[in-house]
Amino acid sequence: MIWRLYNLRMRTSHLNAYENLIAQLSSQGMNIEEELRALILMSSLPPSWESFVTTICIASTTTMTYSSATGAILSKDARRKSFDQSTYGEAYVVRTVVIDT
Repeated sequence: MIWRLYNLRMRTSHLNAYENLIAQLSSQGMNIEEELRALILMSSLPPSWESFVTTICIASTTTMTYSSATGAILSKDARRKSFDQSTYGEAYVVRTVVIDT
């Protein structure tokens, strides 16, 4: 389960899978500190989220909390989905103009 936790990568229901692994480890007596849970979660995000992770880590003036990390991830994901839905179906047309000389 530790291997699965460290190798978990962002996908649909990512947070649920992450929390299930943490719960399984906890039920076996392995408790992971909140800051470490947040940092492992951040490291499981895809490379496209690198600037997001950097921003969140820098913004944490004290220790990072798991709840602040999950809140930030859910907020970013909601904004991304909202943007994707608002641009869905729009087409961008590129015209080539040929000028006779």
